[in-house]
Amino acid sequence: MYTKVLEVQAEYPDHITFCAGDMNVCLSSNDSLNRIGSQNEDLLSDVIRNNNKVAELSDAYRSVHATGGYTWKRGIIYLRLDYIFVSNSILSKITSASTDWAFESSDHASVKIDFTFEEEPLRGPGIVKVNTKILYDPVVVLQIGKEIEE
Repeated sequence: MYTKVLEVQAEYPDHITFCAGDMNVCLSSNDSLNRIGSQNEDLLSDVIRNNNKVAELSDAYRSVHATGGYTWKRGIIYLRLDYIFVSNSILSKITSASTDWAFESSDHASVKIDFTFEEEPLRGPGIVKVNTKILYDPVVVLQIGKEIEE
């Protein structure tokens, strides 16, 4: 996965990277409660942390909250297995981070990260105009006609 992330980052250096999902491992001692990990888990978490450094990614949730955020539970065992890693360049744009156990019927909670980007989209001068040349395509004309009727 990280090889692909680095390839895409090299091809699109000005873009922001988001990498999210169930990593199936706790990345630090703050990511588990009432559980003892294994040496193999420690090795895997080291690999993920080191690859995140190379790809210049950070844990979006941990950038807001130093503890908590568990996304999996069984009995009294709570684990944080689901992560959203983002480009370091946008960490300052994160406005909130939360977990939601009611998102869907699953044994995992969803992770929600909110961002605020203050830059407005660039627009050209004048008003927006429709390119009427699209009406030369009969398929487009049929599609527009159907949408108007709906």
